[in-house]
Amino acid sequence: MIAILLALGALATGGQVLILREFLVVFAGNELSLGLLFATWFLGIAAGAWTGGRLGRRLDSAAQAQQALYGLGLGLVAGLLTVPLLLRHWRG
Repeated sequence: MIAILLALGALATGGQVLILREFLVVFAGNELSLGLLFATWFLGIAAGAWTGGRLGRRLDSAAQAQQALYGLGLGLVAGLLTVPLLLRHWRG
């Protein structure tokens, strides 16, 4: 279980860096776009922490927590595969 959490954390951090770089390419590194990007990034972190806290209180057993973790991991992978592709098409 610890290995899964570490792998998800590394994947999420790498994905955030990848998405941040893609947005910088799309907006040509404009300072205003950087400010908006960081603001939405931090709001997303806050929303994820709030949602995770609510979800964690609703889970009754370790098996439910593990299933939720697998689902979140699959969602993370799916998002990291689609967001850079959408950003590249957005550029055109």
